[in-house]
Amino acid sequence: MMNRYYFYPFILCMLVNTIFYVPVMLVEYRFQGAWLAILFAIVFGSTLAYLFTRTMRQFPGQGLPEIFEQRLPVMLSSVISFTLGLLWIVAGGVVLIAFSYIAKMFLNPSIPIEQLLFCLIIVSCYAATRSTAAINYLSEIILIFILPIVVFILFKALQSETFEWNAIMVTTEYIFEIPSWNTLATAMFCFTGYMTLIVLNRFFTWRISLTHFWLVPVTGAITLVSTFLIPIGIHGTQAVENYLYLWVNTVDSLRMEFGFIERVVFYYLMVYVAVTLLFISMSWHIGTELVGSIFRDQSKRYRWIIVGVVGIATWWYGRLTNEKQLIMVAEQWFMVRFMMELLLVLLMLLIGRRKQ
Repeated sequence: MMNRYYFYPFILCMLVNTIFYVPVMLVEYRFQGAWLAILFAIVFGSTLAYLFTRTMRQFPGQGLPEIFEQRLPVMLSSVISFTLGLLWIVAGGVVLIAFSYIAKMFLNPSIPIEQLLFCLIIVSCYAATRSTAAINYLSEIILIFILPIVVFILFKALQSETFEWNAIMVTTEYIFEIPSWNTLATAMFCFTGYMTLIVLNRFFTWRISLTHFWLVPVTGAITLVSTFLIPIGIHGTQAVENYLYLWVNTVDSLRMEFGFIERVVFYYLMVYVAVTLLFISMSWHIGTELVGSIFRDQSKRYRWIIVGVVGIATWWYGRLTNEKQLIMVAEQWFMVRFMMELLLVLLMLLIGRRKQ
């Protein structure tokens, strides 16, 4: 039963993909390889996740810093840990800023963006400094409450009168178009939950069972296909590219005739406040643990300083950037993460083989 914690980061990354601009980028390439990118991502992303998890099972209770400390030169270990840490810190920052813009536009347009950023950063910094076990337990509580609402929203979208299967059929005519690297890298984000093991593996003091690993490609496929196709089915093949906040606009077209709250978008935003804060907390926790591992001082006060610097940098960048620049940053992040994942999985396979 404890093995269920292994699946929570996967679910979290799959849920946050709508805030992280994944559907926006896939829709942009709907005539240029998005379908094959999704197919490759399901196969390739699941394979990487399986290989990485199988290797990490050999080191129960150890994160990447502990594994590297025994097997790699200090300089190489520090460079890899710092790069991976920075990668996760940037991921949390991009999602935080993106959700701030969404909250300002759809919840309270009169509130200054600086205040929204400040509030979200304070909560995220506090949560990111909690222990790895506490973040895992928090993930379970939040996901239990929100997953039924997410399933309900997907059901409402598919039942919508404005949903047109003909629009989706048009995109299938381009199903054999070869995808670009950035489309493939974007689609693979849904399977990147396994990368959280670089720190969260400290929580798993037992050998993770891979008996139910088939759930990863199945849920990933459902997530990718639904988040890509539902906006096309509702907005149409051409008009879908006009929306910057693609999924918020999609859900905003849904109504509950006999519901306590008529607009479904309010349920969506409530769910994604929790999902966003949880993802940022986990990302910054992993990032600060990795960056902090390269310094001798491992005290909690020192981790607070790192999180504080991350929070200030995110607040400063959030004030200066705009939505289009943020999408460009996200696109570059997907490419860098894709390359880092490939290299890290290869490195861990070599380390695991030498251990045997």
